[in-house]
Amino acid sequence: VQFPNGKWKFRPRDLVLCNVQPGSYVRWSESDEDIEAGELGKATGEINDSGKVKVAFAKGTWSFKPDTLIPFDIQLGAFVRWDKGNEDVKKKDLGQVVGIKVADGSLRVQFPAGRWKFRPEELTLCRIQPGHLVTWVRWDEDIGRGDIGEVVRLDDNKLSIQWPQLHWSMRTDEVEKFRFQKGDRVQWTKSDDDIPQGHMGYVMSVYYDEDDSGKTTGNRLNVKWPNGRWNMKPYSLLPLNFDVDGANQLKLSFKRFDKNGDGKLSEEELVGVLSHLGGEGGAGLAPEECKQLFEALDRDSNGKLTVDEFLDYVFSDASAAARMVLADGFSLDAFFGFPEEGPDVVSDDDEPKMKSMAFEGFEEMKSSVPPEAAGGIDGDTEVSRTEWATAMLNVGVPRAAALTCFDEVLRELGGNGDALRLKDLAGELNGLVGAAGIEELRAPIGQVKNGEVRVIDLNTPSEDVRLERDLAQKTGIDGLMYHLFCHNQSLKDAAAHLPEAMLSELERKVLSEMGAGQLVERVLSAWECSHTLSAVASWQRARESCKREVQEIIKQCKVHGTKFTDDSFNPLKNEKEVLYVDKEHLCSPKEFFFSDGNGGPNSLEEGHGHC
Repeated sequence: VQFPNGKWKFRPRDLVLCNVQPGSYVRWSESDEDIEAGELGKATGEINDSGKVKVAFAKGTWSFKPDTLIPFDIQLGAFVRWDKGNEDVKKKDLGQVVGIKVADGSLRVQFPAGRWKFRPEELTLCRIQPGHLVTWVRWDEDIGRGDIGEVVRLDDNKLSIQWPQLHWSMRTDEVEKFRFQKGDRVQWTKSDDDIPQGHMGYVMSVYYDEDDSGKTTGNRLNVKWPNGRWNMKPYSLLPLNFDVDGANQLKLSFKRFDKNGDGKLSEEELVGVLSHLGGEGGAGLAPEECKQLFEALDRDSNGKLTVDEFLDYVFSDASAAARMVLADGFSLDAFFGFPEEGPDVVSDDDEPKMKSMAFEGFEEMKSSVPPEAAGGIDGDTEVSRTEWATAMLNVGVPRAAALTCFDEVLRELGGNGDALRLKDLAGELNGLVGAAGIEELRAPIGQVKNGEVRVIDLNTPSEDVRLERDLAQKTGIDGLMYHLFCHNQSLKDAAAHLPEAMLSELERKVLSEMGAGQLVERVLSAWECSHTLSAVASWQRARESCKREVQEIIKQCKVHGTKFTDDSFNPLKNEKEVLYVDKEHLCSPKEFFFSDGNGGPNSLEEGHGHC
């Protein structure tokens, strides 16, 4: 690597990728008379003698520290759409960024009908980009079920994709972004001598093989692990949402604190850092506080703080996988290290089984509803019961859950009409008050109001509406996978465990109509490429399951004339487990039993202090 003071060789793991690369489109985090706020520039690829990056802006080229530059979301080669649209470039047309005109900060984009300049804020990044791994929403003799393709380029408003057998061009709505991408950090759901529990690997590429008929398949991934490289079935992997570059940046910070370069921090070095936290006037620690912290960190009391002592203390609640990434970032070979050579590629043909892992965080949910549909819709827009159910179904919320939400708001407001304000419905749906969620709901409601989405007939049973059945199949499979996940069951036993899984009535009906083999296939396919689903679907199935359980309790109490006892909860044993309606009116916990709710002698007692 060529640095300002010379050229040296480095191990790859000791290097951190800079946030700005040659040709990157960037914005300066500040502004002055030469560079306007938000102005777009281009990194020239040159680095000056002090290690600063040169960037060309409209009025000239200057050098900047990399951490003062913000990479723009849209870069050279990105697939984009124009937000406005005209006779030459339709709103749905796909274009590719081919350059930048620094003089006016515009981007040049190649669309099917020609090449034009656009202001950056007028462009929307496509969800699928060059190099992304994708799957087809269907399969046939050319592209098998589970085959993974790689996006190569644009081909006249379609994506040109390399599949295991050949190239094909497809529309963006015909493919889905694969749940794993090249470079992603992953964990195996099982473990063995070669891949112990907690080891982290990274996805290298698609693994191509031939089946018994000689057909090329590509439904596995090459994954690099500390002890070698293996090809893995995607459903046997779990994603890690921990940024290894962040750990590397932390490593560099640790090294900057370590003045004498011995890989350890003395009390004096730690005090020098912590006493200046936040810069001039920042919230630094007093010397005595630094001393106390150092003593807490220095477990072996040798007067030196090692990297692993630092990790153990600061990241004590991190998952095993996150700690592996941190160890890699700090170059702790005893914890984690890739040998120069690994064993030959082998397979993991064992039966797929799911295993409980620490939760690593959500991916941001993307909406397929065009934002321009939100025009004219605000919090005071009145929405009918039918419009609400239709809009919610269009964004993945089951009809039953949407109508329950609508009726709850109607009841709370004491209304008896057929329309409610959007801001009241948004507050109920999000469990918050006022404008929460209005922005996300404006476009779906607008589509219904403008006639872009066909309004459903609430008199038609959900099981007879294709859109609802399709949604119930996706959410039902999601619920079934969750059941298998919690009980550590094989995916291949999905059909056998269907009766005991907690599902809504429609989900259970739709999945029960599928053959056992077909159900298992759909579960395996969903695990390989999962859909982004509304959390309201799981709320609905939990609600229905709870109602069924309570109704069964009421039925048994009536049949046998007995009171209901919950063996798992005894408020008489521990009053700390009791939630009171009003702490100012405490009284002894009561015995409860269910009735028909008519207020007779068997009704549930209600009053202050009752749990």
